[in-house]
Amino acid sequence: MKSQRRQSNITVSVIDLTGPLAQALEEFNQARLSKGQETAIKVSTSDYGYVQTEQGMFCLCRDGAGHDHPITADKKLDIDLYPGWAEAEAIMPSGILELSDMEIMMLPSKQEEQLEDFIRTFGGRLEANYEVWLNCLTKARPMAANFG
Repeated sequence: MKSQRRQSNITVSVIDLTGPLAQALEEFNQARLSKGQETAIKVSTSDYGYVQTEQGMFCLCRDGAGHDHPITADKKLDIDLYPGWAEAEAIMPSGILELSDMEIMMLPSKQEEQLEDFIRTFGGRLEANYEVWLNCLTKARPMAANFG
C-alpha cells in the first residue's frame, strides 16, 4: 500500500558509503586479528542521504532518523556500523563512522530521491519522522538544486 504523504519537492542526495565502509571493515578486522578473533566479511549500515539548505547540510537515514542540526566539522554525522560474518550479523553496532559536511560532499552520490520516497513507509513512527523532516527542511529552505 502506497503512503499518502504530502509531496515535498525536497531532493535527498543518497550518499555512497562504499569507501568509508571498506576502510571501517579493514580497521575492525585489524583490531580483531590483534586479539585473535574471527574477522568480519562486511560492515553495513542504513542508507544515508543529505539535503543542502540555507542553514547547512542536514543528514538522515531511511528510517527518518538524523541530527536536528546541520552537519559541520564540529557536529559530525554519526553512523552506526554493524559487522557481518558468513553465518551471522551483529544486532548491536560495533563502531561509529563520523563524517563532517566536507567529508560527505567529497563522497559520490548513489542517486537522488524525493524526501517522501527516501524515508521508508511502515507505520506511524516513520510517518511521524517524515512529517518532522518535511517541516524542518522546509523551514531550513533547501537550496534551489534540491527542489524538484
